[in-house]
Amino acid sequence: MPIEQLPAVAEMVTDMRIHLEAARALKPDDASLSNNLGYMYAERGIQLDKAEKMLRKALTDAEDDRSRIAYEDSLGWVLYKQGRLRDAGRAFQRLVENRQDEEIEHGVILDHAGDAYYRLGWEDQAVGFWKRALLLAKKVKRPTREERELLSSAAAKLKAVESGMEPEPAPLGQSAAKAGTGATN
Repeated sequence: MPIEQLPAVAEMVTDMRIHLEAARALKPDDASLSNNLGYMYAERGIQLDKAEKMLRKALTDAEDDRSRIAYEDSLGWVLYKQGRLRDAGRAFQRLVENRQDEEIEHGVILDHAGDAYYRLGWEDQAVGFWKRALLLAKKVKRPTREERELLSSAAAKLKAVESGMEPEPAPLGQSAAKAGTGATN
């Protein structure tokens, strides 16, 4: 994306956040809205405590396994962004432990698990998740922006590891970064 387009993209994301917040204000018990807004907060690394509360509530209201998988991923990602890496690792372990990749459906979930595991020092498992994430993403016929980014980032992480370099997992959220949260939390 050309750098001159970045302000327009940032404005669109802000508008989307405002619309999701307004929709959730009207329907505070809508699990899907709570998941979407909570995940957006996690991706931006903001309002993570609020996101965690919304996602925990959404999980109790999940109507099917597909929704539960999405909500568990969002919660794990919030915990990761908060710098609560052990909690995030446990969340991703519960999420992927007894499920096949076809059930998980989105490579982004496996990439999240890989990033959490890597920060915990579990490099072999992280590499396995990044490889699985890349394989799932490559199967998508019409990838979303997030899946296109995954194709690039997971490949870069794997290449770094294969070259003996440090891969770059996703950054922690604002509060965790300020607190200097490390990989052993």
